[in-house]
Amino acid sequence: MKIPRHALTAAWIVWGLLFCVFEAVGSTVPGGTLSEHVWWLLGLHPVLWFLGAGFLGWTVLHFLTGGRLDDLIARMLRGR
Repeated sequence: MKIPRHALTAAWIVWGLLFCVFEAVGSTVPGGTLSEHVWWLLGLHPVLWFLGAGFLGWTVLHFLTGGRLDDLIARMLRGR
């Protein structure tokens, strides 16, 4: 199924706006923001620091390469 690019762009904009609303509402409650939840999760177990660092690294490379990193990883996993 092919979804028009403008529809996807609109969906990302709505997602971003909803995120801002949730952060604004969460900031009125102690411990309600995303960053406070992330710091809490990272404090649960040292392994979560490695998972968090891996996710952050992938996210940065994903944006810097325009998504081509995902194709490279998929090819490596398929053995090509």
